[in-house]
Amino acid sequence: APARDMLKPAIASAEFVGLRDALSRDRFLAQFPGFQEKAIYTPDAAILQLASGKPREKGAPGLGVIAKNKVSAFLPELAGWSDARYTNYWVEVASVMANPDGAVTVFSNGEPADRGLAELVAERLVAGGMAPTVRFPMRLEELVSTIETCSYVVAARLHADLLALRADVPAVGIEWDPKERSVLSEIGQEHRCIKFSDDVTQLQAQLRKLHDLEAASEFRCMLEHARSSLRCNLAEFIEVVR
Repeated sequence: APARDMLKPAIASAEFVGLRDALSRDRFLAQFPGFQEKAIYTPDAAILQLASGKPREKGAPGLGVIAKNKVSAFLPELAGWSDARYTNYWVEVASVMANPDGAVTVFSNGEPADRGLAELVAERLVAGGMAPTVRFPMRLEELVSTIETCSYVVAARLHADLLALRADVPAVGIEWDPKERSVLSEIGQEHRCIKFSDDVTQLQAQLRKLHDLEAASEFRCMLEHARSSLRCNLAEFIEVVR
């Protein structure tokens, strides 16, 4: 309550408040009722990051990991998982994803804790006879470059999923924060989202869909619809700023 009281004058004096998705807008209005006219839905900056446009060779699948402390804050049931069990989950996911030659790219989004998990998962994969590549992008363009080289992406960080969609890379989101499903739903990709606690057999089913030609055609159509929606939202945002 004290924090809300401190923010209200700033919000009242602002021309608008930019919120990146419908769920964030709803949460904002729940905390600050009466500011509906100031709450503007704007595309996330990551969505607007352009892909390089260069022809790319499809490399290994990409796995974007996330540290346990971040996830358990949203999923209390995971608080009881040991660090070993949590690491095993990601090792199993990577094993399901890997190419026949054992190749898979494990990456973080720049968070130090995520990096530590990525390194640990890669070490376990090497010990199991696989051939992982590890990437630790620290800037947005580095993350874009990492994702663009992947044949497909499975990631727990929302921005990795959004950047994959923007770069025409098929993606599956692992849901731990409601924003993941909310944002993907808004752009017609909710079926690409699986719950964090789901058995990896559900991930296997999703990956089979990614490799299916009909699913690929559906993906392209939905992506065009999503891009159209994003352009409209951006145009509205620019008009408000002017």
